Amino acid sequence: MERSLVTSKRRNTNTSIRSRLHALTIAGSVVLLVVFLVLLVLLGNRRRFLQRMRFFSKRVINPVVLRFAGSPRSPFAVIQHIGRRSGRAYETPLLVAPIEDGFVIELTYGLTVDWYRNVAAARECIVLWHGKEYACREFEPLDVKMALPAFPLALRLPLRIFGAQHFVRMKSRLVAPGGEDR
Repeated sequence: MERSLVTSKRRNTNTSIRSRLHALTIAGSVVLLVVFLVLLVLLGNRRRFLQRMRFFSKRVINPVVLRFAGSPRSPFAVIQHIGRRSGRAYETPLLVAPIEDGFVIELTYGLTVDWYRNVAAARECIVLWHGKEYACREFEPLDVKMALPAFPLALRLPLRIFGAQHFVRMKSRLVAPGGEDR
């Protein structure tokens, strides 16, 4: 009996530690995003800065965010897509805003970012959002006035302040566990 109590306490402690680490990882990602946006404003050459941040995000931030993106409590989704030249499968974490028939995504680095070019070429992708998979096959650019209201206020304000210009709407269908669209 005493042994089972000790085991139970260990499980509760491990769960508590995991949830704290998850919260810290999310908070750290948000802090990195805010630092990125502040640096973007402070530095004069926006284009060069975006190129450097794009590289840094791809190599450093994305692998960290992928650990929890797409999970039920995460604000990040995972876009699964196929490389247009290599044919390789890729996963890219992104902040998305769910809407009635799909998602709205802000293209921080513009329309020439690799993941978006891959998705546009293949005309399909999978979005992993809150533990569920959605097949996306219809994409359309959105103007700022149509896209911003889809985002929560906590994200809308920074997007507006930092001059977000490029958005895309992805229409989606929930993918059944067997792999077929619903």
